[in-house]
Amino acid sequence: MLHTILLVDDDLLLLNTTQKALENKGYTVHIAITGEEAINQVKAHSHLFALVILDHGLPGKNGAETAQELLKINSDLYILMYSTSA
Repeated sequence: MLHTILLVDDDLLLLNTTQKALENKGYTVHIAITGEEAINQVKAHSHLFALVILDHGLPGKNGAETAQELLKINSDLYILMYSTSA
């Protein structure tokens, strides 16, 4: 059984491309475009996600702030953070 991933990015092209690639590998992928949306999803399903892939440069709460909030909800959550800025 493959795991469920939460993918968080405000770049819709990158978000959709990555979502399709992960789904083609058999993963279930939920998406969020803001840190607040990601926090709400994890609050609603705190143990659903095996991994959160998180863009650092989000509007509103940035990736680091979002990661801190997510870990308060579920301290066992794995988070991979990245940045596309040069």
